[in-house]
Amino acid sequence: MMTEEQIANLDPGISTLVQLLQANGFTTTDSGDGKSKPSEERAIEFPHVFCVSTKDGLAKDCDLVLALLKRQGIDDFTVEGNYNPEDETPVIMVLHKERPQA
Repeated sequence: MMTEEQIANLDPGISTLVQLLQANGFTTTDSGDGKSKPSEERAIEFPHVFCVSTKDGLAKDCDLVLALLKRQGIDDFTVEGNYNPEDETPVIMVLHKERPQA
């Protein structure tokens, strides 16, 4: 459960999604709405939430996040999984569909 202080520190445009993911057992590690922070403080220029997973559970966790979003009628985000074998970091990325292309 997030504290009031943690909730207050979230970007307002992504707070509800972060709280939904946390309430459903996902540990979020980074989030932003792509506009609330000054541009020099933004690493990502579009709404996003990153969650931790496990190496063996990454695909299943991505499926669970996508199903949760669909049940909530949230259809403007995609769910992707990424695994870096060098540091063994599995990450679920919940990314807004309308984002700048590299």
